[in-house]
Amino acid sequence: MLFVFSLIRVSKSWWGAPHYTVARLAETRLSPEQLKYINDILETWTSEKAVFHDTANWHDDIKAANVAIMANWHFRNQPIFSSDYEGDFSYPTTYNITDASKDCINTIMSETTTSQWILGFCFRTLSHFVADAHCPVHSAGRWSKAFPDGDRGGNSQAVVCTYGQPCRNMHMLWDSACLDFQIWPLSKNDVDEYEKNLTNLLNNYQPKTYLPETYQSTDPDVWENEAYRYASKYVYGNLPDDFTANDTYIKEGANAAKQLISAAGYRLGEVLLKFFEARKNSLPQLYEKPKGTWLIVAWVINGILICVSVVYTVGEIRSIGKNRHHKI
Repeated sequence: MLFVFSLIRVSKSWWGAPHYTVARLAETRLSPEQLKYINDILETWTSEKAVFHDTANWHDDIKAANVAIMANWHFRNQPIFSSDYEGDFSYPTTYNITDASKDCINTIMSETTTSQWILGFCFRTLSHFVADAHCPVHSAGRWSKAFPDGDRGGNSQAVVCTYGQPCRNMHMLWDSACLDFQIWPLSKNDVDEYEKNLTNLLNNYQPKTYLPETYQSTDPDVWENEAYRYASKYVYGNLPDDFTANDTYIKEGANAAKQLISAAGYRLGEVLLKFFEARKNSLPQLYEKPKGTWLIVAWVINGILICVSVVYTVGEIRSIGKNRHHKI
């Protein structure tokens, strides 16, 4: 485990490192040409990040800037009822993570979507929310006597933990993948280390081994329902009555979290592969910017034309001046 508390930021979804990891896992399933196409689409938003794995935290950056318009897109907390719950539960109807994910999947698959701006928005949205849909505390919350209106995906549920801030409450503990993905932002050395972790996930956490029937699913409802089952078993089911996140709880939780992170990366890659398959005959063409030698040639030609224009203009001005002097 990596314990670097000074670099941790408080957030309301998987922390930055799990999001980065999910996007990088998805990238490993694409060809270099496919990944370049996506990054070129992202680059049309000149003020924003333009590399797919860098966009994985874009929606959290927006939320952190107090832009609340898409706040409900990060979760769909289905209820887990404690034995002492006596309330009259009614689930709120709101546009949530599965709605946003479904709409973006349908949008990028449609031949009528030709706007690079819309494609860029949906790639950014999917790079983030496919990951969140696999986070147990974005898929479930517990309703109990102590929390008759729910514990807000674990945000209200304090836990007893010896590791301080990272496990201040249930939500924070699981957003860090039970302390296994804490460092963010990543330094150059951290990136190298996380690239090694990708190999570990690819080799030791293959989704088809623990989700054999659904590992290729691109249905957000399937993702959310599986994360809900993980929440029932590992988040709340394994928690001692005194709410102590002991070493056994954290170890089993970290293993479960890595299974879901690996599944999210595989399925995000599956969505992108299906995009290229569905749009193989209708892929919006990108404007090709001149590169390398041709870019230098273009600059030289532009410089020559500017110089010629300046010389011509100066010559015209002098000619007009001479004519005026002759007339006088």
